[in-house]
Order: sequence, then structure tokens, then C-alpha cells
Amino acid sequence: MGGVLIGADTRSFGIDGEAELLMKFKLRNEIVEVPQKGRVIRKGQNNVAFQFPDITGQIRKHLQNVVDDGLAEEFITSQQIA
Repeated sequence: MGGVLIGADTRSFGIDGEAELLMKFKLRNEIVEVPQKGRVIRKGQNNVAFQFPDITGQIRKHLQNVVDDGLAEEFITSQQIA
């Protein structure tokens, strides 16, 4: 189980409401789009927290690629001589 916290106009969302989310991540060589259903579990003044009830193997793979790319970018940056 996972989730995401987004900044949004919260009037459009109700607690326990469901939404189709499309998360976009800019990697070094491409932009990855990850569709995911989410359930509203918390609302603030300008934030909405979604819980992902089910993450498929394919979605998990996409998210792991995002993490791996970020770690690789940090490593490359740390190895550069200023």
C-alpha cells in the first residue's frame, strides 16, 4: 500500500472519495506517466492525501524505475569534479 500528498483545491474532494490519478515523472531520458486509483484519506486547507488501495506489479515497476533514476542521477552528480 502506498499513497501521495498533492497540493490542490480541496473542495473537489470528499473523504473516502475515489479519483483516477495520473502521476508524471521526469526522468533523465523520458517522462513516465503512471496511472493509479486513489482514495482520499485526509484533506487539509490546500492538500489532499490519497491512499493507493492496490498497486499492480506494473505500477510498482514504474515507481521503482523513478526511484532508481533519481538515485542514479544523485550518484552521477556526486562523482563530478567541480
